[in-house]
Amino acid sequence: LGTSGGYSRYKDAGNHEVLIENALKRVYDGTTGTNALVLDDVNGNGVVSWEDFSAVHGNGVTSTLGVAGNGTTLDLCGLPALDTVIHGVKIIDLGGNGNNTVILDADTHTGMGLLPADVLLINGEAGDSFDLRGSWTYSGMTAGRHIFVDAGFRTISIAPELVRAYTGDAGNNVHQMLFNTQFE
Repeated sequence: LGTSGGYSRYKDAGNHEVLIENALKRVYDGTTGTNALVLDDVNGNGVVSWEDFSAVHGNGVTSTLGVAGNGTTLDLCGLPALDTVIHGVKIIDLGGNGNNTVILDADTHTGMGLLPADVLLINGEAGDSFDLRGSWTYSGMTAGRHIFVDAGFRTISIAPELVRAYTGDAGNNVHQMLFNTQFE
């Protein structure tokens, strides 16, 4: 229903208005089946970061993390180690809401409790983008997806519909130039 005066307004099942203070951090909890956990932009600033929620528990066979709204940036850089904030999720899906961006670094993979052998899948559609911070190497295409690996052998598999976002730092601009040269 919107935000006002530091509170978000919702309607419950009985059509009662509920006010929740925006400063409270949310917990997203999945079930034992297939989960689609959609994170809200609590502050209304167009960015969802791990500081906007206290925990995401996938708990399922296949748990997917997404964002509500369009034009939203999901910034998962600097996640605390050992899946204390996000766990049980191996897929991030930006699709369905329009022109969303995900920002990842090596801490993302580790912070989600993924082992180096685990592959983090990034899905989306035309208009969505990704930004890999740090030192990632493009290692080619596998099953029609772009594969990036960092120095710790952590792997991210990105759907071909996503484009690489510019960030302005030298490391990512080099990757952007290589990525554009190879695929555009």
